[in-house]
Amino acid sequence: MALNELAKIIENGIVATADQQNRVGRYALLIRNNRIVDIAPRSEPLKNMHPNAEVIDAAGKLVIPGFVDPHFHAESFLLRHVTGTIPMSRWSKDRRIAAVYSYLNNGAAPEDLEILFRLAYFNALKSGVTCVADYGLDNLEKSLLASYEAMKRVELKGFIGLHNGDQVEQSRKLQSSSVRFALTLPSEDDLTTYGLQSILRISEDLKMPLMVHLGETKRGSESLKRNFHRSTTQLLKEFHLFGQKIQLAHLSVLEKDDAEVLSAAKIPVIVTPNSAVRKEVDLPPIGEFMMHGIPLALGTDWGVVDQFSNVRAMAALARAHGRSLPTGFDMLALCTRNGAHALGLLDECGTLEPGKKADITFIGISDVRWGHNFVGNDFAGLLSAVFLEGSARDVTDVMVNGNFCIRERNILTYSEEDLLQEGSRLMAKLVERSSEKEPARSADVLRPATPILSLEPSRDEEDSEPYDDGFRIIKNEDRNNEPSKKVIPIPTELPKQVETPKTVKRVFGEDDI
Repeated sequence: MALNELAKIIENGIVATADQQNRVGRYALLIRNNRIVDIAPRSEPLKNMHPNAEVIDAAGKLVIPGFVDPHFHAESFLLRHVTGTIPMSRWSKDRRIAAVYSYLNNGAAPEDLEILFRLAYFNALKSGVTCVADYGLDNLEKSLLASYEAMKRVELKGFIGLHNGDQVEQSRKLQSSSVRFALTLPSEDDLTTYGLQSILRISEDLKMPLMVHLGETKRGSESLKRNFHRSTTQLLKEFHLFGQKIQLAHLSVLEKDDAEVLSAAKIPVIVTPNSAVRKEVDLPPIGEFMMHGIPLALGTDWGVVDQFSNVRAMAALARAHGRSLPTGFDMLALCTRNGAHALGLLDECGTLEPGKKADITFIGISDVRWGHNFVGNDFAGLLSAVFLEGSARDVTDVMVNGNFCIRERNILTYSEEDLLQEGSRLMAKLVERSSEKEPARSADVLRPATPILSLEPSRDEEDSEPYDDGFRIIKNEDRNNEPSKKVIPIPTELPKQVETPKTVKRVFGEDDI
């Protein structure tokens, strides 16, 4: 097939590139071989150069880079109906929520988990998201394979979090150019020097980034400080995590000098204002982040994927802390360029520039809400209005790698009727589980089924070295037999890649030596 026959030209739309030049206006895009090749003031020269190109009329639409959601819990797409308005601090004490989480982590069939992830990812896609970092579930190999297959099926790009040694081993057998993996750090209650050192070694060995999910609540931050005598930010600095590939979510609880440390690190912090309000956790200190010039990216975390309302929540927090309202360009960057930067994918997505993948979101702007902004070609004003007044339901089309996956609000790659039926059946199962009389153990809620480092490492294959240090290896029979806990002995030498700070003690909780 000739290259000209692969070309596509998008014309008549208002294009906002989200690049460093913050271009917005009537531009034409040339796409070929899944990538953006050119951005031109007019489409005619592109048509003359590529007479066989498919021409896409984007009249009445704002054309922007696909949204990047750098922190997302896919299970929340359905579980938000179970958690409802209950604060996150009470989830572990709620029998209904505990029962549902116990089912997902222990009893759900692989096909149920794949339905769950498929629903969540298609929902994100219809909301304009083309790249996502899913924190993942700690369910041995079942949840990892289900999320991996669902992400490929939906054609999203992104990361899936790995929570234990079995998942790390399985991820090494899964190959995809679009679906990647990241190592999750344990929660504040389970984090130890040994675990942190081990995960850093695995990250170095596998060239795999770290998902850092810390500082969402004051309780968690205080727990970490009791163990390490350092704030979360200071701990990350002393273990040299800011020099690693790191996806940094939350950090809502700051102490003295933390903001200066983050500013010097120049790593985007992923904030989730909508979710913080919904879960009633500590609100991100947007004003302090902005005052110190810390780059920010917007993540969904828990609940409905809607970057428009997420932007408004952040803007409200900024104003409440005496900061100026972000410009339309700033708001666009929070959802695109900054998210790609936070995930280390800025060379691939997040902006509309030649050489980037053609991941594009189209927003309908032809109704009366936006019409007044066309007067005098006030495109910057239009961009602000879209984020301050629009919603995910205004997304009309989504293109991934230059191909439409959503067209005129309809999914092209899967039957929406089938999705609805699958989701209804799965939701019925969750409701049934939540109504069972026998309550599930509260420890199953939002925590690993077995604490990190609680079991002896095991070897599945003689020819390979399982990456079990810092992650536990669990077999299915372990859950049934409930073996007694054993502590993995700390090695005589710490990994060479990371120097242990002299100020950090080596005795923590159940790992006391």
